[in-house]
Amino acid sequence: MSRLVLGIDPGFASCGWCIADLDTRVVHSMGVITTKKADKKLKVRAVDDNLERTKQITKVLDNLIKWGCTVEIQGRGVGPLFSAEVTACSRVYAEAMSFPRDASVAGKMNLCWGALIATAYARSVGITQNTPQEIKKKVTGAPDASKRRVELTLKRLWKNTRGKLKGVPKRMHEHAWDALAAITASIDPHLRLL
Repeated sequence: MSRLVLGIDPGFASCGWCIADLDTRVVHSMGVITTKKADKKLKVRAVDDNLERTKQITKVLDNLIKWGCTVEIQGRGVGPLFSAEVTACSRVYAEAMSFPRDASVAGKMNLCWGALIATAYARSVGITQNTPQEIKKKVTGAPDASKRRVELTLKRLWKNTRGKLKGVPKRMHEHAWDALAAITASIDPHLRLL
């Protein structure tokens, strides 16, 4: 039996995610949920646009938790990633919200967090969170480690990470790696739950 978990790097425009199996130390899938502001020509109110973007994030998060699959990632449909025996992610591990200085950014981060909390709650899945500094320290030993150092450490700890971000723009890869780091920070070096 697999113990699938979902890692999340919450973000409104770019929300990183990773599905991994704690028993086999295999990364099954990684990606980034992206949302974009409505075109100004459409004259959509910002509050309505934010609602629509939050619904998009919620839809993907629900599918990631419920089935270990995505229905729409960056415009490409993806079917179920796992066999019928694997039904759902058993836990969500997330990077805790850091508080940006800009009120607009903080508000949008809260929308993403609200979507994550509501979706996990609806699916009876718990959430474990660590701050970005805690994650870096637990993964690399240094609370100020670079993104590159975190990624290299994760590649050594987990199996099957190669090619998981095909189709995701390189500038967004860090969000998916942060999602895997959120999982890793909550388990010991032998990948057992703490």
